[in-house]
Amino acid sequence: MATRALPSPASDFQQLVPLAVLLALALLAVLWPAEQSRFPAEWNLGLRQPIDNFQRWVIDNRATHPAFVYFFEPLRNFIDAGLRWTEGV
Repeated sequence: MATRALPSPASDFQQLVPLAVLLALALLAVLWPAEQSRFPAEWNLGLRQPIDNFQRWVIDNRATHPAFVYFFEPLRNFIDAGLRWTEGV
């Protein structure tokens, strides 16, 4: 007849360490002063307008531009088919 060993307190402590770290990080994120977590102004590269323009262009042209029609759409279909096949296995 085999007997089971009781878990040691050290193994219980090791299981609680990741939870304690996550809790400490969550508390730090909530309690950290807002002024210190503000994005530095000197890091602003002025990319908002070009990125917004590119996003608008993509939305306007994704149904007709050859890059989307002949590359991204088939790539999306291939990935989608692969995921559906994986789900069915």
